[in-house]
Amino acid sequence: MMRPSANFGRRAAGLQDICEPAFIVRPAANDGHGAARNEPRTDTFFAVVIEREGGRSFVAIATNYSASGLRLESKAHVEPLDILTVVKRGYGRLRSEVRWVECGSFGVVFEGHVDLRLLIPSG
Repeated sequence: MMRPSANFGRRAAGLQDICEPAFIVRPAANDGHGAARNEPRTDTFFAVVIEREGGRSFVAIATNYSASGLRLESKAHVEPLDILTVVKRGYGRLRSEVRWVECGSFGVVFEGHVDLRLLIPSG
């Protein structure tokens, strides 16, 4: 019978920071997004294209949404306060700001009003 090594269950050196919460940006109470965390969130699953300023893009998966933003999953590197454009086929383009980043996931807050009936896939 094999015994686990002394390092079993420990993260390899240099990997510890990959899944640790990154710098978390908390919205100020008076910035218009302070209530965002209190809004109901709904689980979902659909792909979007994320465009960075400067023209580079990557694919992300939306895993939940609220009236003010999305939780997205991607291997791409983003940082809090990055300005991104979420592109959803059949909807259009949503200018957004990254609010938090954590182990392959990140949250964006939409700039302006979003009609969720059109954004979220039906069926």
